[in-house]
Amino acid sequence: MAKHVVAVMDEIPPGGRKLVEVKGRAIVIFNVGGEYFALNNRCPHKGGSLCQGRLTGLVESAEPGT
Repeated sequence: MAKHVVAVMDEIPPGGRKLVEVKGRAIVIFNVGGEYFALNNRCPHKGGSLCQGRLTGLVESAEPGT
């Protein structure tokens, strides 16, 4: 697994995000409560930018479609 330095930890405060480019791909880095998550900046459901979306808590359902 390759690692890429994209920011200093203090650069992305809790609840914050940063859009970066890694090998030609748009990647959004989220800081959720001090944990960092890197995701493709494209919503798999609607195709929109994750970086421009609203950051919310975890949502779980009992079954698909609920």
